Amino acid sequence: MFGRSKRFKQVLQEKWQELYKVAYAWSHDRALSADLVQETITRCLHRPEKFQNEDELKIWLFKVLRNCWRDDLRRRKPQVDINEVELHASNDPESQHHITQVMTHVTKAFQAMTIEHREILSLIVIEGFSYEAAAKILEIPTGTVMSRVSRARKTLRDQLKDIDFPDNVTPTLWRVK
Repeated sequence: MFGRSKRFKQVLQEKWQELYKVAYAWSHDRALSADLVQETITRCLHRPEKFQNEDELKIWLFKVLRNCWRDDLRRRKPQVDINEVELHASNDPESQHHITQVMTHVTKAFQAMTIEHREILSLIVIEGFSYEAAAKILEIPTGTVMSRVSRARKTLRDQLKDIDFPDNVTPTLWRVK
């Protein structure tokens, strides 16, 4: 059985970083993200008999991560310190300042979105899941995923329409199907 194999534990270790990226995109808190991933892996290790192959495991891991995230939201209102978000920029002070401003606007716009829109964009855009896989993770119909992605992208576009991007930068959210 895959759930009791060495490969099972190896896959869990390999998925830690992917889970952490999504958890951080949702919570914007490093410690909470690590806790959510730890709880996800712990739950998975307690139910190894559920898994027949790696594909099932990946989808189930992200389902559990979402449930852990939702449980945490129910317990407390999330707090985000915008100053803790890492911003990446070039060495040129002028472009560094401009990129920092743009990233701050994008981060604020992302944080202002509904939880459903943040979840769906994190899974589709950041993690690269297909619409069908995201639907399984979120336990909603594929059509709902598609409409939420569309609305989330429109919301981001609307919130960021007045930002002055550099001439060589075109803001986009990639489509993954």
